[in-house]
Amino acid sequence: MDSLVQRIIRMTPLKSWLACILQVICFSIMFLGISTVAGIISFGSMRAGKAWLSGLRIFVENPRVEQKFEASESFKEIKFQIRNLSRQPISILGSNSSCTCTLIQELPDLIPVGGSIFIAAIITIDPKQIRSTIEGNIRIFTGLKENEELLLRYRLSPSESETSNIPDHNSRTNRLSVIVFR
Repeated sequence: MDSLVQRIIRMTPLKSWLACILQVICFSIMFLGISTVAGIISFGSMRAGKAWLSGLRIFVENPRVEQKFEASESFKEIKFQIRNLSRQPISILGSNSSCTCTLIQELPDLIPVGGSIFIAAIITIDPKQIRSTIEGNIRIFTGLKENEELLLRYRLSPSESETSNIPDHNSRTNRLSVIVFR
């Protein structure tokens, strides 16, 4: 049997080029597949693997949370997952929020090496704002030099069924900062 290299040598120039291009495409697909699996196994998701390759050592799985709320709800809990991609524990120094309606639950002191934490925030829904979209930012301050501040965003919208029979009292976005340090 002829080897692949011997067959390529006997081909016409056009067929030879097509065979080379086909090999490059197959190698690229194989490399992409292997790196995807390695990223998921090592970092929990491909996005986290890409973040590590780009030099980030702390990664927020979903930095923007969008949810619906019902008119009967007086608060909504949202969670953010933060991963430590570095080889050292990362300290959490504190947080602040752009809205007084946001209460950040107890923050851990450290994110362990290779570990992840969930940061939970409780958003109070004012009955006067049940027709309004509530938007805000949460800043998490870390001990890292290059990523000392993480920006987390949320957007809560009234469910479509709830807005049709509710009078419009107020349609504004809250903008007030609250700073919490340990």
